[in-house]
Amino acid sequence: MADNKTDLVQFDVSREALTQMFESLVSCVAVQMELEETELPSQAAIEIFKNASIETREQIANLLLSQLHQAKWIREGVKRAEARARWYEKFVDCFLGSLKDYMLDAGIKRIENVTNAFALRKNPTKLVVYNEDLVPEEYWKEVKTRELDKDMLTADLTAKKEIPGCRLETENYSVNIK
Repeated sequence: MADNKTDLVQFDVSREALTQMFESLVSCVAVQMELEETELPSQAAIEIFKNASIETREQIANLLLSQLHQAKWIREGVKRAEARARWYEKFVDCFLGSLKDYMLDAGIKRIENVTNAFALRKNPTKLVVYNEDLVPEEYWKEVKTRELDKDMLTADLTAKKEIPGCRLETENYSVNIK
């Protein structure tokens, strides 16, 4: 993973100018996010971009790339944190499992500490299915599920049929920043 300090884009504009430009773009984007999905893009944001100099558009692109990099960096951090949380939970489960075995073998029902205690507790019976492939057919039941027939929807919408709750997006573009 790249070092986030060296990957962040450096700007050759004053902090005030960058802040003002960013605030203008953020307000345009905020307005855009409040619009319905079917409405046109915010013309104010487009006008700011269209009227900007090449250097300013370059700075906008660098700012957006920096924001995308930070979002990616945060998501990767969340993944690492989730993995670490799972490791901690597995460690605790393994330790408590070993402690439970020790307490059962030794006939100990409670271990008192200064501020807390470990105590064996009888839990209700629970089903554990460790391999579904080995379970006989008589224990299976049929479950009906509903799902959209997207091929049929696409065909009917292509044939100009009006269908509530869906539409075809024929002009499906996005803008990449390179």
